[in-house]
Amino acid sequence: MDATSTKQETNLFRKVLITLNEAQRRWMVGREALRRGRGGIQRMVEESGLSKPTILKGIRELRGNRKLTGEEGRVREPGGGRKPIEDHDPEITRLLEQVMEESTVGDPMSPLKWNSKSTYQVQQTLASQGHRISEDTIQRRLRKLDYSL
Repeated sequence: MDATSTKQETNLFRKVLITLNEAQRRWMVGREALRRGRGGIQRMVEESGLSKPTILKGIRELRGNRKLTGEEGRVREPGGGRKPIEDHDPEITRLLEQVMEESTVGDPMSPLKWNSKSTYQVQQTLASQGHRISEDTIQRRLRKLDYSL
C-alpha cells in the first residue's frame, strides 16, 4: 500500500470516528488495534489521536464478558474533564517556545524541528521558573509546535 492510499485510509477512518460517541470510538479503535496485531496499539494512537490508555480500555471492554452498552451521545457533559494548562498558566506556551528555541538544532530550511533537550530537562527548566507541567503535556505541546519527538 502506497503513502497516498494509506493517508486516504487514515482520513476515512477518522471521518467515521468523529460520528461515534466516546465508548463506541474506544471499541472501534480497540478492535482495529487487535486486528492489526503487533504494533497495532501504537499505530492506532497515531492514526486515531486517542491515547494508549483509552485504546487499552477499549480492548479490555471488548475482551470482557459484559455486554457493550451503546450510550447515546456523549458520555461526559460538555466542558467536563481537566482544563488545558493554558487556562491555569497562560505563559506556559511562550515559555516552552523560549526554552526550546535555546536548544533547537537542524537545518533552518527544513520544516522539521528538533531539540537536544529531553522532555525531562525541559520540565526541570520550567519547574525552576515556577511552572509545573508534566512531560506528557510537554510532548503534546511540542507536537503542536511541529517538533519531532
